[in-house]
Parts: sequence; structure tokens; C-alpha cells
Amino acid sequence: SRMLDADYVNQFYQHFTAIITEMASMANVLVSDIKVEPCDVVDRDPDSLSKALLPNISIARQISQYSTRTCLAGNHCLLNYNQLECESRQLALYLQDSILVDNSPIAIFIEERRYQIMVALGILPSGHHYVPLDVTWPTEKISHIITSCQITAICCDKKSFDLAGKISRSILLINIDDLDFQKGSSHTKEISFQAPDSRQLAYIIFTSGTTGFPKGVKISHHNMWNTILAMNKQYEVCADDAILALSQMSFDLSVYDVFGMLYCGAKIDFVDIDPATYNMCPKKLEKKLIEAQLNGALPKVLVPVHLCGQPCNMRDIQRLCMEYDVKIIEDASH
Repeated sequence: SRMLDADYVNQFYQHFTAIITEMASMANVLVSDIKVEPCDVVDRDPDSLSKALLPNISIARQISQYSTRTCLAGNHCLLNYNQLECESRQLALYLQDSILVDNSPIAIFIEERRYQIMVALGILPSGHHYVPLDVTWPTEKISHIITSCQITAICCDKKSFDLAGKISRSILLINIDDLDFQKGSSHTKEISFQAPDSRQLAYIIFTSGTTGFPKGVKISHHNMWNTILAMNKQYEVCADDAILALSQMSFDLSVYDVFGMLYCGAKIDFVDIDPATYNMCPKKLEKKLIEAQLNGALPKVLVPVHLCGQPCNMRDIQRLCMEYDVKIIEDASH
């Protein structure tokens, strides 16, 4: 296919059919108990993923090469690698001082994507894992996730602080708007960081819950980076590239939007949504593509997200992507 080669697709097909066949032959079996040969996408051995692949080390490497280069753009945001690293590092230091239990689940309860990314990049190097919560979700769903994950702290901003307090009165609330970020400066204090076991959790993502209570999926550092590196290899992403992104952190594909681009020094360019549908707006997308073409910086990949069962206008989006030779990764998971 245009997106994935045949061998790549065949590996996943064989992996999936092996699991289904094993389940059909056994009664009351858990998927986690089924032993099958893993897909050889990037690396079979979780322990072989070194510290160099972990988020804070990876981005620190990019800072030295692209410190003044733009990493986040769009939605009234323009941030370079040095600024992003400075803010996330200071949050990581604050979390290390405030939360003493290692690998604690910390919720991200912020609407603005630029701050969602900064918070995620602060949580991981501090030795914890993140749980993204969408501020538009029903309070019952948010409460269920907070309880089931045993959330230790909630990172919010001034817009979501009051709502977070009403939903959970006994959990530490961290208002990032109250933190004293030294914007653009270098922070002298070092993070006391030890690379986690590659099987340690990086984040927990939840289903929409349309068939009942939302269900959480635990993603390890190895699984996260295995996917990211495979996709970067597949699309030949490099520092000169940009991705047009829409996904909130509560969408699993956002992990690639964020870490896939930042790992190789590329740029994340946010596309505004249509306020009537909350999906990607084709008119605003076209404006972005025209500007990118004039600047000689067309993205390789576009990530449209179908929200709550309401599809994006894929007819117009596909037409634009074909016109500007941009690949599409659809996220229809929510």
C-alpha cells in the first residue's frame, strides 16, 4: 500500500491471527497469558532500548542542535526547543520535589495542547507516568479514571483548576499557571534521573467508554518507543519535517505527534478545529498548506481525528493532501 509495505502489514496480520487462534482453542484465557512470537518492528528486546531513547535524554540531544528552532507552532503558539525544554525541566524538578513515590500516575487535565505537551515532557523524566484527561469529558468518566488509576496528582491550568477541584477534592492539584517558569533561561539544577526499566509505564490511555465504563490501556516505555521509531522509519521523518497535528493527549496517536517529531528535531504544527464539529477544519488546513508551500516547508504527514463518532470532512482533507503530496494518518479511535 502507499502507507505501509506488504511485509510490515503481514507481520501484524500474523501476530493478530495467532492471538485469535490461541484464544479460540482455550477456555477462560487472558490475552496477557498468550505467548506468541512478537512482531519484529523495531526491537524484540525491551532491555536493549537505552537511555538515549527516553524522552528527556532525546529532547536534550535536540536542544544542543536545534535550541532556537521552532518545535511547536499554531493556535497562537510559537515555541522553540530551548523554551520547551526549559519549562518541562522545571516542571520535572517540581514533581520530583513534590511526589516522592516512584512511577506515580499523574493526570494531565489541560485544554491547551502546547501545555499538554510541556507537562507530559515534565512528567516522564521525573520518573512518573501520565494519564491524559480531556476537560470536555463528563465528570463521571473523569472521576472513574482518577479512582481506577489511583491518580497521585493532577496537572491543570487556571481554566481547569476549579473543575479539577470539584471532581477530586483529596488529590494534589498542580496549577501550572502558578509555577515560576524561567522562560528562555537555562536551569542550572540537574534532574536526578535514572532510566526506568523499559517495561515501566510511560502512560495510560483510556477508551471512550461508549460500551460501558472506559477501559485503561497501560503503555510501557518500550512499547511507546517501538511504535514511534517504526513510524519515523516508515515515513523517513527528519529534522526538516513538520507534522500537521490535531490530536489531544487523550488520543493515543498524539504520542507519535509529540515524541515522534521532537525525537528527530522536527516541528509540530497545530491545525485549528471547526468550532461547529470540533474536527479539523479543511479551510484552515488549506491556509496552513498554502503558507507551508510558500515557505518551502510542507509537512510529510497529516493526522486528522474523528471526534466522538463524528467523522472529519475526509473528502476535502484527502483532496488537499493529494494536491500537496501529504500522507494521512487517520485517528478514528474516539
